[in-house]
Amino acid sequence: MRAPTTSPRTVAVSAAGATRMRWWMLVLFSLMYLICYLDRGIISVAQPEMRRDFGLSLNQMGLVLAAFTWAYAIGQIPIGWLGDRLGPKRVLTVLIAATSTCAILTGAAVGLGSLFAARFLLGIAESGAFPVASRGMQLWFAPAERGRIQGVTHFFSRFAVAITPLTAGGLLIAYGWRVMFFVFGAIGFVWVAAFWLFYRERPEDHPHVNRAELAEIRQVVQQHPPELPAILDGCG
Repeated sequence: MRAPTTSPRTVAVSAAGATRMRWWMLVLFSLMYLICYLDRGIISVAQPEMRRDFGLSLNQMGLVLAAFTWAYAIGQIPIGWLGDRLGPKRVLTVLIAATSTCAILTGAAVGLGSLFAARFLLGIAESGAFPVASRGMQLWFAPAERGRIQGVTHFFSRFAVAITPLTAGGLLIAYGWRVMFFVFGAIGFVWVAAFWLFYRERPEDHPHVNRAELAEIRQVVQQHPPELPAILDGCG
């Protein structure tokens, strides 16, 4: 017996006049990628000064740097699972707030132990950010758009790596390595506030997504039958 095949639903929706709220969601996700890569990467600029201030050996500094990687690997699966269970909005809000806090704690470190703890906690916080963000983008974009949006978000992560020496290095030279971590941590809290205010778990729940945009997201074929399906009910 052949398995049933799915096909796009046919609705009377015009592409003209569709809102573009999903692309603002992409801006939020892209900035999140940028912030995460900056927060994890700025220690590479600061580490010579940190080693000198704390009297750390190369082995000790290597241990601090490795703490992030160990925690990052440990947290990926369980936090990704939480994103499925609780939804991207709540989980990403907590994760990026924690990421920003850990960046600030790195700037406030007083020695090897506190540096190691801050980097380990940063790894845990960032480990689920990208899996959960991918879940959020899956809810907001049609399958035909997902390669494009992954390309955009990955561009922002690589762009962060490219600008880290310039941005972090400028702050380090002007104000010292501690201020560098405080500034980047504060930027993350601005993103958390914007994400909490503007993001919704599903485009169906967003007041600024109309029926035409929802039809594009859900890949509904735009023809002319008499009624709209229930999938578009409740959208403006």
